[in-house]
Amino acid sequence: MLLPALHELAPVLETFGYNPIQSRFLTLVILHTGVFLRRQYCTFGQGRRGSLDHVFIRKLLASRHATASPYYASERLYHVHAKPLYAALHRPDDSHRRRANAALCAQRLLTLDYVLTAPEQPYLTSEGDKAALFTELDVSRDVWPARTFRGRASSADTTTRYFPEKFPLYHSPTDGTVFLFPHAIPGTATEALDTFLARYLPLFRALPRVMLRYLHPAGLPPEQTLRTLARFQRDPDRRLPELRRSLRRTFSVRERLESRHTHGLTLADLDQHRLDQARFHGAPYEQTYAAWRRLSPENRYRALVDLNALPAAREVVPLRQFSFCAHTVPYRYAFRRAQFTAPTRESRCPSPRQGVFS
Repeated sequence: MLLPALHELAPVLETFGYNPIQSRFLTLVILHTGVFLRRQYCTFGQGRRGSLDHVFIRKLLASRHATASPYYASERLYHVHAKPLYAALHRPDDSHRRRANAALCAQRLLTLDYVLTAPEQPYLTSEGDKAALFTELDVSRDVWPARTFRGRASSADTTTRYFPEKFPLYHSPTDGTVFLFPHAIPGTATEALDTFLARYLPLFRALPRVMLRYLHPAGLPPEQTLRTLARFQRDPDRRLPELRRSLRRTFSVRERLESRHTHGLTLADLDQHRLDQARFHGAPYEQTYAAWRRLSPENRYRALVDLNALPAAREVVPLRQFSFCAHTVPYRYAFRRAQFTAPTRESRCPSPRQGVFS
C-alpha cells in the first residue's frame, strides 16, 4: 500500500501562507495529534527558540488556525483546529479539531515527539488508511477492533468506528505491522493497556507478524508494562488466571470435605466441585494438591504460580507472532495538570510581552 509522503502532502498548506518547514510541521500535527508545544516545533526545525518560532506561532494564532491554552509551568499548548487546514488534507471532521482533556493531550504530545524522530515514516493514522491496509492484507473486517456509538436523537441509530484509539501504525517488511501504544495516565496505564490488547487480540492473531512499540515518557520506568506485555504474549486469552482461580476453588472445597468442615458449603459449591474434579484429575494435580496443602494459609495464594507442568496448561496458546519493545521519549508530560481555557482574543493573537511564548 503506497501512501503519500510528508513532502507530498505538506505543499497543500503552503497556500495558507506557511513556508515549507511550517507546512510540514503542521501536516504532522494535523495527521497525528492536533496539539503541539513550542519546543516540538523547534525540534522539527532544528533550531533554538527565537524569532522563527515566534513568527510561526503568531501567524497561527492571528489567522485563527489555532488557539493557545495554559499547559504547565510557563508552557503553552497550541491546538490546531481550523477546518480549512484539515479539509486541505481531506480530514474536515477529524476528532483532532475538538478539545481534549489533559491526559489525552499528554498522550498525543508523547506520540508527536516519537513521530518527530522519523517524520518521513509513512504512518497510518486515519480509519480509512488502516482499513485499506488490512483489506489489502486480506484480513477480515470481523477481527478489526471497533467501538459502537449510539446517536443522541435515537438509541436505535448506531455508528461503528474501527481502530477507535487512533494510535499510529505502519507496515514494515521486516517487523510486519507495527503498532504504537503511548503511555496512559499514571496509575491506570495497565488497565488501558489490557483494554487495548483485548480489543486488538483478534487482529493480532490474523496477522503473520506484529510489533507493539510502547512509548513511555522519561521518569516513568516501563518494567510493569513490559511484564504485562510478556504475560499477554505467553497467555493472550488469559487462561492461566482462570486456571489458578479454579484450582484454588476446588482445592479449598476438597480440603473442607476431607476434614469434614462442610459448614457453609452450598449445593452449587458441590456441583462446581464435581465439575472441577472431572477437569483436574491425575497424578500432576494430586502432587500439586499435596504441595498446596502443606503450605500455611497465608502462603497458599502464591503457591499456584507455575502451572506449566499441569495438563490444563496446554490450553494456553501463546501469541508467537507477537513481539514488543519499549521506547523512552526523553520528556515529561502533564497527564493531570493541564488546564484548558476558553480561547480569548489575547490567546488567539498574543503579544510577546504577555509571556505566551515563554
